[in-house]
Amino acid sequence: MLLVPGNHERSTLPHSPIFHHPRFHVFDRSRTFSLEVEGEKVSFGGFPDIRHNVGQSFRRTLEETKLLREQNALKILCMHQAIENAVVGVQNYQFRKDWM
Repeated sequence: MLLVPGNHERSTLPHSPIFHHPRFHVFDRSRTFSLEVEGEKVSFGGFPDIRHNVGQSFRRTLEETKLLREQNALKILCMHQAIENAVVGVQNYQFRKDWM
């Protein structure tokens, strides 16, 4: 299980015994977790919610995850962000800068 803290979580997550389970991974900072899934390496890179100016810090934050350095792996980026011009949902909602 992967947990990406979002905009509604506090600066720290409450203590929980599940956080100590070896298959529970928290993106409490920019980082990458590499797992074997059905015999294949899958690397999950991610970071918690960036509250302000995500566009200005995105490249630096992505580099901090070290996801792009992973070799011979399917790479998946995990984040809790609104991405400008992303289209989501059955209604094709589009995130635009003017709403942020």
